[in-house]
Amino acid sequence: MIQPSFNQSILRGFIPLFEEKAEAMVRGLGEMVNAGQTFDIYRFTARCTLDMIFATTLGTDMHIQESSTCSYLDVLEELFEIVTIRAVNIFLHPQWLYRWTSVYRNELKALEEFCRPSKAILYEKKTSLSPTESGKQSSLVDQLKSSTLDNEAIEHELNTIIFAGNETSAMTVANAILLLAMHPEVQEKLYNELRIHFGPMVQHIHHETLNRLTYLEMVLKESLRLLPIAAVIGRRTTEEIDL
Repeated sequence: MIQPSFNQSILRGFIPLFEEKAEAMVRGLGEMVNAGQTFDIYRFTARCTLDMIFATTLGTDMHIQESSTCSYLDVLEELFEIVTIRAVNIFLHPQWLYRWTSVYRNELKALEEFCRPSKAILYEKKTSLSPTESGKQSSLVDQLKSSTLDNEAIEHELNTIIFAGNETSAMTVANAILLLAMHPEVQEKLYNELRIHFGPMVQHIHHETLNRLTYLEMVLKESLRLLPIAAVIGRRTTEEIDL
């Protein structure tokens, strides 16, 4: 249902927003490095991607990265933990039995908190009479509201994107940064490629330039190969393989 509203041309329009949020994350990381503290890189990438997803889907800037804590991110992590607990415990699979457990009650509370922002934004956009400003990239909720979907279906689509999109994107970036730290020679080659295309100081990022970052693409693909998202079966390479 979301495919017509979720395509390459729309994503290209969001590149300036992605750049803005990424710069905010880099500033936050710089502060931690200067302080000489150890930290969880995922907390930074997760807040960054959540900032991006809220701005692109709901059309609202939540300024999540400006706070050191994020209750919404905590709710997301709680929901992922609940899903995992139920998946690995066969006694929680039957719905009639699951409904009597404390895990189910915790799920209901977490879901209520999780769905609150999308409900509030949809209500606000429904009651607002002002259209999207001229020249401003419309959010995914604006795209969906121009379709034949009702509010309940739109809310479901938005929550699905937020729930699934944030974890996968944040973990992919966090894993890539970790692997770059483990392999400084790869990090140096990637740095040189970025310097060639952007110079010493990145001013603005354009889609055409991103298409020329071939080594960056290889790094991301190799990161996904080594540390796949939501992996079910663990595998280990025991010998050379010809591709």
